[in-house]
Amino acid sequence: MKMKINSKDFRVRPGEKVKLKEWPTLVKPFCKSKKRYKKRLKEHVEALSSFDGKTIWEGRYRSIMDLEEHLHRNGIRIIKIFLHQSTDEQGKRFRERIDEPDKNWKFSLSDIHQRNYWKHYMKAYETCLNATSTPHAPWYVVPADDKEFVQLIVSQLVLDALNELKLAYPKTTAKRRRELKSIRKRL
Repeated sequence: MKMKINSKDFRVRPGEKVKLKEWPTLVKPFCKSKKRYKKRLKEHVEALSSFDGKTIWEGRYRSIMDLEEHLHRNGIRIIKIFLHQSTDEQGKRFRERIDEPDKNWKFSLSDIHQRNYWKHYMKAYETCLNATSTPHAPWYVVPADDKEFVQLIVSQLVLDALNELKLAYPKTTAKRRRELKSIRKRL
């Protein structure tokens, strides 16, 4: 049995509308990136300098956990992976994006501006991961400087989750087996 895994990130670009049919179905494992959390954390970091938004963030984190709990109750297994990259590795990848023409599209000047808030982002990530990690939807923090290591760990996490589902073909009853034999004779 082949299983297809769809991947879609949380980002909705300006002017883009999300169609209901793009949401996952129960029959397909579905992977999403941390973009939903990253967007919230960027807002969080930017809001830190203007006002104390603790109540706002507690409410948002509660909403995230409520959604994840609802999905879990409805049979959807959630795997949340935080790919933690060092500042050195981030700088190296930024330089590659500048130096290699086929990677130029990945780079934005705002990346450099946001890099100035590294400590704030780390604190916001820590707060978010602690606030939204639950037994049915835990966070896995994976060091992300080595891409092969990341692929190995993430693959193992997904494989473990699939194995926990104990997927199997339905058992055939004796009555159904007799029906099939009868039908086969007619072919």
